[in-house]
Amino acid sequence: MPTKKAVVTTASTKLLRQISSLYELTVTDRRSREALQNAVLSSRKCKIDNLLANLTEQEVKAVCKVVGVDSRGRKNLLIARLLEEKSISRNASDCRQLVTIKVKKSCWSQIQVGMSFDEVKKIFGNGIWQTS
Repeated sequence: MPTKKAVVTTASTKLLRQISSLYELTVTDRRSREALQNAVLSSRKCKIDNLLANLTEQEVKAVCKVVGVDSRGRKNLLIARLLEEKSISRNASDCRQLVTIKVKKSCWSQIQVGMSFDEVKKIFGNGIWQTS
């Protein structure tokens, strides 16, 4: 799961200055990378998805390597992987029940991305799906 700290430590000083200006953060010394990092880390305005969107592709790849997510692909795909990783690990009960579900082809249209195992179970019952 990417943490705010992992994102901020990979961001360039120039980007940290831009973020601090964008969110109107109080920074003790705009020349100090450490002061910029502390301002961004302590701000509740700076959400992780917005920070990731402001990073360059190389910086996003660095975040992926830090948190252990596959770093191959373009920026938008990498950000999606990082945010998906965050949402899966945030909901521990769904994470424990994460399994591969095999469903009849005619039933695919009823499954939506992000559905939990229990939601799929309610829709299809015990006869249509198998876990592997």
